[in-house]
Amino acid sequence: MQQGPFAARAAAGLCLAGLLLAALETTVEPARAQGSAEDSLARAQELLDSGETEQIAQAAKLLESLVAEEGDNARALLLRGNARIMLGASDAGRSDLERSLALDPKQRQGWLTLGALALADGRAADAVEAMAQAHALDPQAPDGSLNLGAALLVAGRLEEASARFTEHLERSADPPASHYLVATNYAYAGYTALAVKHLRAAVGLDERY
Repeated sequence: MQQGPFAARAAAGLCLAGLLLAALETTVEPARAQGSAEDSLARAQELLDSGETEQIAQAAKLLESLVAEEGDNARALLLRGNARIMLGASDAGRSDLERSLALDPKQRQGWLTLGALALADGRAADAVEAMAQAHALDPQAPDGSLNLGAALLVAGRLEEASARFTEHLERSADPPASHYLVATNYAYAGYTALAVKHLRAAVGLDERY
């Protein structure tokens, strides 16, 4: 199943939501342990953000140790899942994402990435479910409407997809680029007339397109 660029952006956009850590005790030692975990998570995020394979591999090793120590740390699992996906281990990455979201289902970026993986595997129904979860966490986010619309389009639900694309366009800070992205998704799904319509809109707003 072919996919538009939204899925690649969702899988690559690994700026993850923060995790709220609740402390049951207030002694000095647990505070130091929590700080150490947060430092490790921040370092892992920096390594992932670099986009360099060697540094992503370093992040994966760091996160392996952290998950071994704190198996129920949702953010550590989410970051490790992203690292594994970026290194090509999609199945292991998906398993980490699913485990992380079971622990903390409010991690929007995790749902986006899980949806992108489902689209890459041709599992349209799973993609719609994941993208809908992400959209529900932030209904005003333009990228949420775009990604949900794209998943619905791949699932053959044209009318619902078009409604989401309209939402995306209404909330976009860059209308020409948004029309282009919508056009691309229509084109990949085989809706040529709709793709041309939005390409014309993009060019009408910005001739550089």
